[in-house]
Amino acid sequence: MSLSGDENWGTQSFTSLSSSCHWGHGVPGPYSTIWFDAHSHAETNLLSSYFLLNYRIIVSSCTGLNILPLGNTTYPPQANDAPPAGFNIGIDLGPGHGTFLLVNVTYEALLVNNFEYRRWSGKQSDGFCGQKQLSGYILYEKFQI
Repeated sequence: MSLSGDENWGTQSFTSLSSSCHWGHGVPGPYSTIWFDAHSHAETNLLSSYFLLNYRIIVSSCTGLNILPLGNTTYPPQANDAPPAGFNIGIDLGPGHGTFLLVNVTYEALLVNNFEYRRWSGKQSDGFCGQKQLSGYILYEKFQI
């Protein structure tokens, strides 16, 4: 296999579509959450989320998602922003699952820090409204074009 250029698995280059994005993947207990928050050059907000139980997709959606960076940061993100202290994320699990998933991401370690790209690790706690919280680890990133 040979790859070259923009390797984002998309139909258009990442830099032509997005001015910035955050994304993360966390594993609390038997669940996995994956979220993506991108901003186009035209300031359009593009969101998506996946929620899995035992590696089986429960929700895959581009709607019903709220992502709020925490701490001394701006939204949409800017290149010189301080790293977010974490995120509060809400995912509507839709009919048949009857609940709303609340995700809290907290910063632990900055792994990569440069002008266009940052990567962090941290902790994630997930909870269904009114039910027990589950904890796990998360890896999340910020791209700024």
